[in-house]
Amino acid sequence: MLAELARRLADNDPGAGGVRDLPPEDPRDPVAADRGDTGGVAAHWLRAGLAVVAVLVVTAALSIYVNFVAAAIGGGVLMGVVLNVAIRRGHRRGRPDKAVDIPLGLSAVAAMFSMAFFAPVFYLSAVGKEGVTKSVLVTHGSRNSASCRAVLPNDRTARIPCYGDADKNSVSDGHHRVVYDPHGRTWAYRGTKAGLPVPLGAGLVLGCLVVFAGAVGVSAVRTARAVRAAPTPARPRPA
Repeated sequence: MLAELARRLADNDPGAGGVRDLPPEDPRDPVAADRGDTGGVAAHWLRAGLAVVAVLVVTAALSIYVNFVAAAIGGGVLMGVVLNVAIRRGHRRGRPDKAVDIPLGLSAVAAMFSMAFFAPVFYLSAVGKEGVTKSVLVTHGSRNSASCRAVLPNDRTARIPCYGDADKNSVSDGHHRVVYDPHGRTWAYRGTKAGLPVPLGAGLVLGCLVVFAGAVGVSAVRTARAVRAAPTPARPRPA
């Protein structure tokens, strides 16, 4: 019995070359949590993608209800915050990857500006009505370069791009074909619904989002590989 006890003490004695029993890894250890956590990497970039979509929705609302300048400034600030958090935090822990960071950032910003410009067009395509203006009020400048407001068929006034009497949408002096918002939330568009540049705007926004999604996919794969390849840190032996 004494010999067996001595053998067990020797096995657990670090000075005798024995291997001590180590406690299991703490699941709250960030290094252990990151190692091989490909699900966490995917969740991080999924949240980033959803945040970008949310910024586009806010940008569209600002463009429709306020104007393009407010949408560009507000959307730009929000997009900058989202991209900074997505790129510099989370599982990447501040490690830059310019091969994907540059197209990722540029495509997100381009999508935001495209949405700021074309959101009123999308809105008018969905809820706008066609009609003929009762008159066009030139607030300053010449007829071809002025800022104009038109009296719409519902007697509301709305801002419109100015144009001359020779325009193809001109019915007569002061009477022009327009697509307008019956609720007066946004500006009117000269022409008809068929002439709204919806395909162009949708192509730009969706194209930018496709590039963004591709860059996100590449970033997620590279990050997951780096996490799996990270060496396991040595854990100190308890005294």
